[in-house]
Amino acid sequence: MVADERVGCARSLGVAIRRIITDVSGGPIPTLVSALGAVFDTSPTSTIVANPTGIVYANPACAQLFGYHRVEDLVGRSPFELITPAAREPLLELGRQRALGSAVPPHVPSRGLRRDGQEFALELDGMVELDGEHLLVMHRPVGDAPAPAVVVAEDHASLYRAVFEVNSAIKLLIDPATGAIVDANRAAVEFYGWSLETMRRMRVSDINTLTLDELRAEMRAAASGRRGYFRFRHRVASGQVRHVEVHSGPVALDDRQLLLSIIHDVTERDALEHHLRIAQRLEAVGRFAGSVAHEFNNLLTVTRTASEIVQRRLAPDSPLRRFASDIAYASARAAALTQELLAFSRRQHLRPRALDLNQVVGELGGVMQRTFGDAVALSVVLAPELPPVSGDPQQLEHVVMNLLVNARHASPPGGEIVLETALVEVAPQVLAGVPAGRWLTLRVRDRGHGMDEATQARIFEPMFTTKPEGQGTGLGMATVYGIVTQGGGHLTVDSAPGAGTTITAYLPLATGPVDGADAAPAAPTARDGHRAQRLLVVDDLEPIRRTLVSVLAELGYEANAAGSVDEALALVGPAADAFDAVVSDVQMPERSGFDLAEALHQRNPSLPVVLISGDLRGLDPSGLPGAPRLLAKPFSIQELSAAVRAVLPADA
Repeated sequence: MVADERVGCARSLGVAIRRIITDVSGGPIPTLVSALGAVFDTSPTSTIVANPTGIVYANPACAQLFGYHRVEDLVGRSPFELITPAAREPLLELGRQRALGSAVPPHVPSRGLRRDGQEFALELDGMVELDGEHLLVMHRPVGDAPAPAVVVAEDHASLYRAVFEVNSAIKLLIDPATGAIVDANRAAVEFYGWSLETMRRMRVSDINTLTLDELRAEMRAAASGRRGYFRFRHRVASGQVRHVEVHSGPVALDDRQLLLSIIHDVTERDALEHHLRIAQRLEAVGRFAGSVAHEFNNLLTVTRTASEIVQRRLAPDSPLRRFASDIAYASARAAALTQELLAFSRRQHLRPRALDLNQVVGELGGVMQRTFGDAVALSVVLAPELPPVSGDPQQLEHVVMNLLVNARHASPPGGEIVLETALVEVAPQVLAGVPAGRWLTLRVRDRGHGMDEATQARIFEPMFTTKPEGQGTGLGMATVYGIVTQGGGHLTVDSAPGAGTTITAYLPLATGPVDGADAAPAAPTARDGHRAQRLLVVDDLEPIRRTLVSVLAELGYEANAAGSVDEALALVGPAADAFDAVVSDVQMPERSGFDLAEALHQRNPSLPVVLISGDLRGLDPSGLPGAPRLLAKPFSIQELSAAVRAVLPADA
């Protein structure tokens, strides 16, 4: 073959094979040419046809594997340019052995060489002599897996069979008129799990989840050539349903018009994409929820503290006291809801430490067992000798409680719920969205009605609930999602209608031993008989400034207010000695509470600062001069008093 003919052959495998077979037999074999073209043009396995002068054909997979932009860039090159220099001599020796009639080894490992010089492990996946001069070679990158056997076809009639069997892509031959599976290669047998004899007795409707009418329409489209790419769900012998991409086209074999289908299993890829879509949607909703919660916390700071002031000033027998109590209760309930929104949006202030997961789960599991009573059976299964988990104890309790309550609502009377802990090792690319490594798991399983895919996709969205109207806020599972993911963990859901639900939280291991319990903080108030300490309240919202000044006055302090950082700095003066402490909001226009704290420290390093915010996510005052104290909105009078007294000198 001349060089121009080689370039023409590279554009179509069918042309290359037709020329080779015509040269040897005196006439083309259309059936063989058509089948081979369909196999190689869409095959994911790298394939070349070469003779002593160089490569005469390369498929797109080969160009991609070896780093070439076009298949034409490979034509005319020596096949040995695709192999590292050290690996060339073993292949030359293999050719000499074959020429002498010696048996070739069943496995031919080698080393590939990409265009950019990168080396990689390579195996020869098939070597087929075409006419004594041309050689068809298939190769693919490998890890530690053994290479498939090398196949040499003794004549052209067996060429298609050799290629069909050895090629690593999953392939089926289907009769579009009846849907019968005419043949399957070894990769298909391994993928579907039935024997070859069994598959040859099956119809494509036995593996495809489409209805018969839908399936017939798809086969007609493939047989006519109108469509060549399809997305299906295929059943395998184990009963599992796999997501597949199918490239299918017509071929003529033994005077029969068949479909050659090349199948790619994309189940894991689809799962990852599905997980990513859910995560992106939850992230968007979370940002909105967090913004709403932050603004709502500003309002609750006013209503909560104002209602407490009213209650403190009303006489015990005042008829207005019950209204003030109702306001306080509603404010506290609203504050709890905003905390759940902040948990979902991962904007709450967590205090993770090393915890004994079994202790947390065991204690709360016992409480929930008594709460459920005889309605459902709750079993708690704790794995022995677990390493410490990293988490916020209060938030971890919220996770356990919400998962159990959700399972209780999904369970019928007399149902069973299992709460269990374990230490697991997640292998790479096994669980969508869960990185490989060691995790502590918290799993809740119920045998309730289960969920379909549409419900599973929304289970962690705030305000989404399957309960009847008026029952539940729709924030329970959103709270679980926020707490677990903000703490560095992950969640998986396994459910199907009528099959119950299993929700697993993958929690990070702690780096140190279990910490002791935090001591309950004292909440002192202003002391009588001492000089009224001077406090400066800084907030850009006038209702909050006015309320905080009233609250601090109620506690016995002398309080003033400023609406901005610049106004506050003007009030404290150059020496910053006009006040005993400053209480400032974090988020304000132009300059923040952090800016104020830093400026105050430069003027007076001993002036204490309390920073308040409805969003404490990522706020770390330890790096600031003076290390200001943080207080989350909304707060009670007692909590504000405790924060202020904690920063003031003891002898003030």
